[in-house]
Amino acid sequence: RSWDAEACCSLLFSLVWAPAAAGPPAFPELVRLNLAAPLAVAGACSLVGVSSGLVKWPNDVWAGVPPKKLSGVLLDYDGREAAVLGVGVNVLQDMSLHPAATSVATLLAAQTPSP
Repeated sequence: RSWDAEACCSLLFSLVWAPAAAGPPAFPELVRLNLAAPLAVAGACSLVGVSSGLVKWPNDVWAGVPPKKLSGVLLDYDGREAAVLGVGVNVLQDMSLHPAATSVATLLAAQTPSP
């Protein structure tokens, strides 16, 4: 699947993590990282007012009623040197530009209380 994001409308970032040991010895740490990342995103969303955030295992954060995808987390490991954890949070996208996504996606702006 592709991830489309307009400029200044999403929170998109990647973190590079170099395990202490490469290959299979790194797998337990990678599993913990992959499970902890969506929990951290859901916690951060809660801090800005998202009251219905939940983790849809293994790597999505959903919010709203009915729940829709708010964020995605992806961990990629080359088996040798480093893992890259990618995080995307839907913030202010113009959903009219993505009609197929409106039934499955939501925005941070739509899930937080107005000031």
